[in-house]
Amino acid sequence: MDVINFISKAPGLPNATVSDPSSKYQHGCEHYANGPQLHEYLQQIGSLMNEYNAFSVGEMPWVSEPEEIIKSVGFDRAELNMIFNFDIVDMDHGSKGKFSPK
Repeated sequence: MDVINFISKAPGLPNATVSDPSSKYQHGCEHYANGPQLHEYLQQIGSLMNEYNAFSVGEMPWVSEPEEIIKSVGFDRAELNMIFNFDIVDMDHGSKGKFSPK
């Protein structure tokens, strides 16, 4: 599921602030990535997937905290079976993002 952690938005849909390119949250994604109802929605999806004995993989950029990863893929939570973790993709990004080496 492509960018599945973008399915829950910040209440009120606030405007994004201009951010530092080296910031963990760029382009206002703090308003749309890992929103307040994310796990509620993932549990609904997980329940549906379970009905069909289906396997789920979610693309989840801007998720690197182990606690948040476990919430998304923990067996007892019945959300996703697996996620793509992007930390390794960004490990060579410098202070100005992907266009500056580290």
